[in-house]
Amino acid sequence: MGRAVTIDRPSEKGRSTAAAGGRCDACRTRPQLRCKQRHDFEAHGVKRPKKKQSPTADIENKFPRIKLTPQQFELQVKDLIDASGMQIENYKSVHREKLVTAEGEYEIDITARFTALGAHYLTLIECKYYTHPVKREHVQAL
Repeated sequence: MGRAVTIDRPSEKGRSTAAAGGRCDACRTRPQLRCKQRHDFEAHGVKRPKKKQSPTADIENKFPRIKLTPQQFELQVKDLIDASGMQIENYKSVHREKLVTAEGEYEIDITARFTALGAHYLTLIECKYYTHPVKREHVQAL
């Protein structure tokens, strides 16, 4: 349980009339300040601040993060794409394919080629294995 707190009302001049000077009996700090001894916030009559929860906290709690190297992560994504692309006509995926364009040569993490509705498709997949949300500038650069 929390500790008892004795705080006197200030006198007319704005000073505390208690010997403690309006400070907490438990740690001698003012009630609105954080205790250096880290005893219960309730000792000050102050509610403990809530920690900010990340938007993905529920997912992270249900599915803990697995430690993978970037290449292992890319191969896991390729396996996932391959599993969903098996029913597509002329489906083929390649890991770390080099594509030559007018602007230069690019190494793409995963390329997936397939035919659908009579058209040939090439899908480029760049895998990002970050521990934080990807910033918009990084996505736009791709």
